[in-house]
Amino acid sequence: MHSICDADKMSDRQWLLAVERAQYEADRAEKQFMLADPENRLVVRSLETNWNQKLKELEKIKQDYTVYHSKKPWVPSKEEERDILDLARKIPEVWNAPSSTSKEKKRIIRILIEDITVLSEKRHPDFSIGIRFRSGKHEYLSLKKPLPCADSRRHTKDTVALIRELASYMDDYEIADHLNQNGLTTPEGKSFTYAGVRWIRYKHDISGPYQRNRQGISVAEAAKLLGISTGKVYYGISAGKIPARKQHPGWPWEISIDHTNLESIKALYT
Repeated sequence: MHSICDADKMSDRQWLLAVERAQYEADRAEKQFMLADPENRLVVRSLETNWNQKLKELEKIKQDYTVYHSKKPWVPSKEEERDILDLARKIPEVWNAPSSTSKEKKRIIRILIEDITVLSEKRHPDFSIGIRFRSGKHEYLSLKKPLPCADSRRHTKDTVALIRELASYMDDYEIADHLNQNGLTTPEGKSFTYAGVRWIRYKHDISGPYQRNRQGISVAEAAKLLGISTGKVYYGISAGKIPARKQHPGWPWEISIDHTNLESIKALYT
């Protein structure tokens, strides 16, 4: 730090000496012009030209020094350095103060940070953040991506495997009761429901008691067998013309049609 400051001071002295020398040359040329004999026009003209040239050189070196000084990095004094460090120690206090607004916090970030670079790859759980501070220092953070909403709500493999096992001898109501009684919950911490268990079975292609113990045919199969629309089948069920039942509320209709009643039911729609 001290070597940099010393180099800056040395460079400043060289510039100031160059400015002083140019000023001296310009003053000397002016004095020579003023002392010249006006009758000797050739000498006067030469001295005037020399004076103008020295003035141009003086102005040029002053402009160059101004440009150099504007580009020179700022080096704080010891007092300024103490003030900056004291302010830096107060930043967490200012940031966490209840009176600090979001706008003020954004200003703090803009003052401290030059830029931020995020490095991330698709389908990769890790990513990194590079922070470049205005002081020139860098900091790198390695983080993990938050799970997508669908993944965060996904049931564990153990839960799915247990439901697959229970579905071999329980219906969805019984499975939900069994899970709840054993203290299991959904990823959101809620109790299992009939609809929730049914959705898990559908999503993971787990067959239930209805597929294994169905007694009768479906509405679509009945419509095809009777040669009518599914709407008419539903109407026939509601009117009591077509025998059907549900093993549980919400389950599909199981229609009882066989050789003993097929013709009589067909006759209702002819």
